[in-house]
Amino acid sequence: MTHDTPHPERVSPLLLVALALLSMLAPFATDMYLPVFPTMASELGVPVSVIQLTLTTFFLGVAAGQLVIGPISDRVGRKPPMLVGSILCLLSSAVAAMAPNAEVLLGARMVQGFTGAAGIVIARAIVADIYHGPVAAKMFSLLAMVGGIAPVVAPLIGGVLAIPVGWRGILWTLTGVTGLMLLAVIFVVPETHFPHEHPADRRGLAMLKLLRRPGFVANALLVTFAFVVLMGYIASSPFVFQTIMGLGVLGSGVLFAVNSAGIFIGSTINMRLVEKHGQHRMMRIGLAGLVAGVLLLILHQVLGLPGLLIEVPLLLFTISVGFLFGNSVALALGHAADARGAGSAMIGASQFLGGAVVAPLVGLAGPGSAVPLTIVTTAGMLVCLLCYRVSVRVGQVAR
Repeated sequence: MTHDTPHPERVSPLLLVALALLSMLAPFATDMYLPVFPTMASELGVPVSVIQLTLTTFFLGVAAGQLVIGPISDRVGRKPPMLVGSILCLLSSAVAAMAPNAEVLLGARMVQGFTGAAGIVIARAIVADIYHGPVAAKMFSLLAMVGGIAPVVAPLIGGVLAIPVGWRGILWTLTGVTGLMLLAVIFVVPETHFPHEHPADRRGLAMLKLLRRPGFVANALLVTFAFVVLMGYIASSPFVFQTIMGLGVLGSGVLFAVNSAGIFIGSTINMRLVEKHGQHRMMRIGLAGLVAGVLLLILHQVLGLPGLLIEVPLLLFTISVGFLFGNSVALALGHAADARGAGSAMIGASQFLGGAVVAPLVGLAGPGSAVPLTIVTTAGMLVCLLCYRVSVRVGQVAR
C-alpha cells in the first residue's frame, strides 16, 4: 500500500501553526521563567547559579534528544516518536512545576528538554518531507520568524505572571503550552514519512553518511555559525546595552525587542522573495549583512565611537540571520532526502551546542568590552562565507 505525503498545495494553515508551536518550545521553556530566577532561588533555598543550571540541563537535554529522536523518526515514522515525546514532555513539565527541591527541578528540566526535542527536530523533518527547494526555504523562514518572536513574547508573559501566580504558576503555564503541543500532535500533525516505502539505514550510520556529503555539511555548518553570531549578540546583550550603551533595564528590554524584530524582518523578506530569486541569491544578501555588521563593529572598537552606535551592527546581525536560517536549513536537508530526521537532528544539536560554547566566551573581557563579541561574530561570519562557497560549488556540480 502506498501512502501519499501531503501535497504542499493541500497543507492546511493549521498544520503550519502546529509545526510553529512545536518549534517554540525551546524559547518558551528558557525565557518565560527568567524574571523569577531570584524568587525560585529563595524559595528552594539555593544560590541563583543553581537555578541558572536549569537552563544548562534543558539545553543539554534538547541537544541530546534531537540526536536520538531525529534518526528514530527516519526508522519508525514521524508521528510515533513525536507523540511519545510530547506525552513525556507534558509529564516532565508538570514535575518541574511541582518540584520540591532544586535536584528534582534540574532532573525534570533535563527530561523536559530531551523529550521536547521530539517536536523541535521532527517539525523540521516534516517540513522537509512536504516541501522542497525554495518553497522549503520559505517554510523554514516561517519557523525562524516564529523563533524570533518567541524570545520577545516569552519574558513578557513571565513578567506579567510573576506576581499573581509566582514561578510555579509560570511553570504550570509552560505545562499548558506543552499540553497544546500534544493536542496538535494528536489531531493536526499527519504522518509524512513511511519507513517501509523509504527505508532508513538501520545500522545507525545515517549521520556518518551525511558527514560525507559536502552539500549537507556546508549548509549545516552555515546555519550553525549564523546561530553562533546570533547567540554571541544575545549572550552579550545585557552588558552591551547597559554598560556600553548606558541604557537601563527598561531601555535594554525595548532594544532587545527591536533587534528580535530584525529576525522577523529578514525572514519575512526572504519568504516573499526566495521563490523568485532563489536560495543562494537570498543567502548572499544575508552574508552581505553579516560582513557589513562585522566591519561596523570593528570600526566601532577601533575608532572608539559612541556606545549607542553599536546598535547598528547588532541590528544588522539579526536581520541577516533571517535571510540565512531558512535557506541553509532547506539546502542542507535537500542533501539528506534519505535521512531527514537524522539531518534535522544534526542541525539542531549543533546549533544548541554552538550556542552553549559561545555564551560564556563573550563575557571573558568583562562587562565593559565588546572585543570578545567582535571576535566571535568575525569568526562566525568567516566560517559562514566559507560554507557558502562550498554550498554554491556543490550546487553547480549537482547541476
